[in-house]
Amino acid sequence: MDREHGALGRLGQALVRKRGIVLAPLFLASTLPRRAAPHPLELWGACSAVLVLAWLLRMWAMGYRNWVRGPGERHLMTRGPYALLRHPRYLANFTAGLAWFVLVWNPFFLVGYVVLYGALLAPVIVREEEKLAQDYPGFAEWRANVPAFFPALWRLGEVRAREPGEGFVLRTVWIEPFKLLGALAAFALLAKVLGNGLL
Repeated sequence: MDREHGALGRLGQALVRKRGIVLAPLFLASTLPRRAAPHPLELWGACSAVLVLAWLLRMWAMGYRNWVRGPGERHLMTRGPYALLRHPRYLANFTAGLAWFVLVWNPFFLVGYVVLYGALLAPVIVREEEKLAQDYPGFAEWRANVPAFFPALWRLGEVRAREPGEGFVLRTVWIEPFKLLGALAAFALLAKVLGNGLL
């Protein structure tokens, strides 16, 4: 299906699968040894806990997919985490990266990550919401009621699936626990590289 996008949306279309490539040099540079953080064990534990929580949100979001109800009828997923916020996976990915840069314990890398991630994500979100608005008639109402990133906890009653096809699909997330273990190993290795002496 051909969709219409504004200038920012077209930029988002170009960036949608290239954000990792743009961010990779910042992550690599952050691993260069430098002065260790105070209370390194506590910092590593806190950052690892944030990573786990972020990954659980990512997995929760990945288990819910937009689906086709019948011939020609597309259904916008508004259950699970999508009842509380419109972009749970982006929030989860950002938070996991933020935990990495807090562990790095360098304000320049931390601010650089926040600014760069935000600059990359903004056009991607514009592109995605333009696409959803054209594909799903109910998108405008959902967008009006659900915040982009700050969970609408007053909507907890909307989380539970009410129709077939609205529930969590386990097979879409089976590989995520292995990715989480890899990320936790990377956090431990980062702590070691930065001289925190955890390994």
